[in-house]
Amino acid sequence: MLFASVVRAEVLGKVAQRSPQKVALYADEVTTLNRAALAEMQTLLLEMRPESILRASFFTLLENLCRGLQGRKLMRMELDWQGLKELYLSADAHITFYRLAQEALSNVIRHSEATQLTVRCGYHGGFFTLVIQDNGKGFDLKSGSMGFGLNTMRERARHVGGKFNLWSSPGEGTRIEVTWAGQAFAG
Repeated sequence: MLFASVVRAEVLGKVAQRSPQKVALYADEVTTLNRAALAEMQTLLLEMRPESILRASFFTLLENLCRGLQGRKLMRMELDWQGLKELYLSADAHITFYRLAQEALSNVIRHSEATQLTVRCGYHGGFFTLVIQDNGKGFDLKSGSMGFGLNTMRERARHVGGKFNLWSSPGEGTRIEVTWAGQAFAG
């Protein structure tokens, strides 16, 4: 991402001379790439010290994952957070749903060919909900082969008492919904 940002920034001067109207577009791309690179670096720092995952609010973790993905994929993305942004789940659930979100967003990059992604998350009345939905190519759930990543997500959710639901069909995108009843804390 940093390499792409530098290349775009270097081209700005040349573009300004030939096509001034494109300067704003390239400047926006450089800004998006830099924000994504910053989010990726923050995520990498968390990965180097896994205990720091528990010190970051779930919103912060999810926002960094989304920004990092947006820089790598340059797709339209919406993060719809509902409720308190300084939300912390129990330790097991916090790490589990962070890892689950990582896997789901990684699948969007690798497999979906999506141009739009919506991530909704919140905690209300003792229930945590995470929804990740893309408009990509989808797949046939009836084929019987969900793949290792999707099965791992389902197992992770169950391990902490959560429910994992998946909807997809060819040409219609994919929707993952995770719900969990448990105690959350404000930071």
